[in-house]
Formats: sequence, structure tokens, C-alpha cells
Amino acid sequence: MDLQGLREEIDSIDYTLLEVIAKRLTVSSMIGEFKKRRGMQIRNRKRELLLIEDRSRKFKELGFNDPDFVAEIFELLMKKSRKVQSDDNA
Repeated sequence: MDLQGLREEIDSIDYTLLEVIAKRLTVSSMIGEFKKRRGMQIRNRKRELLLIEDRSRKFKELGFNDPDFVAEIFELLMKKSRKVQSDDNA
């Protein structure tokens, strides 16, 4: 495959990532509504740490041992998820 073809494949992957992130945020919004109805706290740091540990393990299984990278990605995703959960206009 040539460079242009590889770049087109990256573009396609990026669009898929955006679709998956949008779906994740939609579910996060639903979780926020659930928590609001039950008077629950938005942030659950214990769950966040377990999630990062689990995703780091999965990334390693996929051949990429970089827990700091995984932590950065998921800290950012969870920050946005908390915003979506606490703010209807996120």
C-alpha cells in the first residue's frame, strides 16, 4: 500500500474513533441521568482507577505496553464523560 492509501486508512480509523467516542458520550449522558434520579455522585474515582487498570491490561494484550498513554486517553475521556453527566449542554 502506498502512503496515500495508508493515510486514507488512518482517516477511516479516525472517523470510526469519533463515532465510538460519540456513542460513549451518549451512554455517559444516560448514566448521568440515572445518577441524578438516584442522587448519586457523578465521579467514582475507584471505578475510574479500575477502568484504567483494565484498559491498560487490554492494550498490553493487543501488543502495546504503555499504561501512561492509556491513562492519558481515558483520563481525558472520563473528564468529558463527567462533564456530560453533570451538564445537559456538554
